[in-house]
This record gives sequence, C-alpha cells and structure tokens, in this order.
Amino acid sequence: MLCRKNVKDLTTDQKRRFVAAIVALRDARLHPSITHPGLQSRYDDFTRMRALAAMAYQSASSPADRGECPPAVFPWHRELVNRFERELQAIDPTVTVPYWDGGGERIVDPGWPDGTAPARSSPSDLTFWLTHANVDRLWSIWQMRRPDSVTRGAAPRADGRTVYGRRVWYDTDIPDVTLETPSVGFGDVPHALTTFRAARFRIKTYREVRLRVTTRPTAPFGAPMGTEFTAQPNENADHVVSFVWISFSAKEATPISSIVVQPYIVDSNGEYTGVPHSEFPVGPPLTVALTANVVRPIAHSESLVIHRWANG
Repeated sequence: MLCRKNVKDLTTDQKRRFVAAIVALRDARLHPSITHPGLQSRYDDFTRMRALAAMAYQSASSPADRGECPPAVFPWHRELVNRFERELQAIDPTVTVPYWDGGGERIVDPGWPDGTAPARSSPSDLTFWLTHANVDRLWSIWQMRRPDSVTRGAAPRADGRTVYGRRVWYDTDIPDVTLETPSVGFGDVPHALTTFRAARFRIKTYREVRLRVTTRPTAPFGAPMGTEFTAQPNENADHVVSFVWISFSAKEATPISSIVVQPYIVDSNGEYTGVPHSEFPVGPPLTVALTANVVRPIAHSESLVIHRWANG
C-alpha cells in the first residue's frame, strides 16, 4: 500500500521524488494541458478546475446548490487530491501527496524563486495540496469517530474505512487487524512436557499496533511472554504479522481454554479520543480457542531402538 505521511516525516528521497514529480507536472512540454494544450501544463488544469469551482460557488443561487458548500466541500476536495495524486503517480508510482498539519516544517515550493511557498490557498501553490490532504485526513478521523454519520457526496467506504484512492492510506489511519488463527491446537503433547504455540494476527497499518491479552488462559495453559505484544509497521509491505504466544504444560486432563486479545493504538495526539497518549481500541476483542490432548510418553522407545541396532 501507499501512505500519505506528514511532510516532516518524509525521507530525503521521498521529498526529492515528490518535488521532482511536481516539477515534471508543471512542465508543459512533458505534460501538456488538456484544456489548453501547447499553452499550459497539466498542473495548470488543476488550478483552472479549482478556479471554476470557486466561480460556481460564488454564482450559485442558494447554499444548497454550491458545489463547495459544506458538506460537499470535503468529498469534492478529496476527489481533487486523488486525481492530482494519480497524475503524480503516473510520473513516479511511489509518490503520494503528503499532508501538512501547520507546524514544525518549512514548506518548499519548487515553483517559486526563493523556494518558499507563499501563504495562499490555490492549487498553483504547493501548500494547497498539503493543507487539503491534511483537511481530508482530519475528515477521515471525524468519519471514524462518527461511523453512523452520513455526509452528502461522501467518498465510498469499505469495511468501515474511507476509500481515498488506489491503495492509499494516511499514516494516522486506524489499522486493520485480522485474527488468522481463531483456534490454536497443541495436538498430542506427552505428559509432563511443555510446548508453545502462537495466535497469528495479520495487520495492515502504518503506525504501531499493540495487542493485549485481556483474558489470560486457564492452567495448564499459560502466557509465557506476558500479555502485551507490539507490531511495528513496514512501509515496504502491505501488512505485517504479529504473534501472541501461549504455552501448554501437559497434565492428566485433556484441557480446553481460550484467550481474549484486544488490539489497540496509543492515540499520541488525541485525534481519536480527544486525550493525548490515551488508548484507542482497534475493533472488538478477539477470542482464540485453545485445545490440547495429553498422551502418555513412550517409555521404551529408546531401548527398542538400541535393541534393534544391536541385533542388526
């Protein structure tokens, strides 16, 4: 998957690629305008598109007819950013539009002599795309916090997630956690031996995810590695795999047990909870059934092997 990241978190190479794609899209020789070929660039088409939308808003007879009047302003700009991003990805498939949350990072615009983007809000300026990506990100958070809300003209949603474009996430999005092993079987375990198995979780994420065992297994099952597990994102993979480890110490009984695991994130900025550094659950608790079968050890297997070897 591709990820829209905070501009301050882009690597040097990611910044270089993004700026290079912008410069290329502004070159009328390489990417001519569709509306004014030979006179303008494809980048200029987006400036014109936004200007026409603003004119339509000003000339609308009522707020309900204004294409940029809330709530239509959010889906309209989401689609605009998506289309602009696709143009950049046609130049460099690794590029996404980063977002700027307004603090801590100087925005560089290759289209201006001194390299600093002016404080305006037009698609002709680099800051337009970064600020609108951030507005779109904040709208996504609002949608996640209010899943029952309906916004006129809203973008489609799949499995509770907003569809931004093709394989695109924000780095602040809520992860998708799938339990791949709803049951873990230890099989036949010889009496008095201890063995280990793991529940497997498939996680799509661009942020750290934690797994907490909220209901521990009953003996003779155990939690040998504790009750907290952490999965780190991998930008080069569509998903990561995390494990919750369980032990089983074989006794006479044939036991059955279970564990309950709650995936969660730490909401560092309080965007989902309203309280910085608080915990936010990722989906409902997940239950893993545990089974095992205790068998008697084969006490004479070693002597039998030696006897057969000695007698050829």
